[in-house]
Amino acid sequence: MAKSASDNHVLRPLELQVMEAVWSQGASTVASVHQRINSRRQVPLAYTTVMTVMSRLFDKGVLARTKEGRGYTYKAITERGGIAHLVATRRIRSLLTDFGPVAVTAFVDQVADDPEAMRLLARLTEPDSDNGHAVQD
Repeated sequence: MAKSASDNHVLRPLELQVMEAVWSQGASTVASVHQRINSRRQVPLAYTTVMTVMSRLFDKGVLARTKEGRGYTYKAITERGGIAHLVATRRIRSLLTDFGPVAVTAFVDQVADDPEAMRLLARLTEPDSDNGHAVQD
C-alpha cells in the first residue's frame, strides 16, 4: 500500500512553516507568526506574504479565525499530523456528495488489488470493531 500521506505532502513548505508557528504558539496573529518565521530566516518574508498564506489556510479549512480589532486571531483546526486526515476526509465527503455510491464503488475498485489495503478496509468496517476512525500509519 502507498505510504500514508503526511502534513508535509498536503501543505506547501511555507504553509507548513506557518502551521508550525501556529501549533507552537497556539492562538496567533499574523504579526506573531510573521515575527516567529522571520526569526529563523536569513531572507525575511513580507508581512503580506504571511497574511496571504494564513488567509489561504483559513480558506482551506486548516485554520480557524476570529475577528479581533482590525485583524484576526488564528487557531489550528487540528494538531500536528492531522492535516492530511482532515484534507482527505473533506475530499472524500465531497466525492460522496457529488457521486454517491459510484464514489464508493470506485474506491473499492482502486484498493481491490492491494491486499494490505483490503485487510485494513475489512478491519475498519467490521461491525463490532472499535476502529471507527481512520488509522494513521
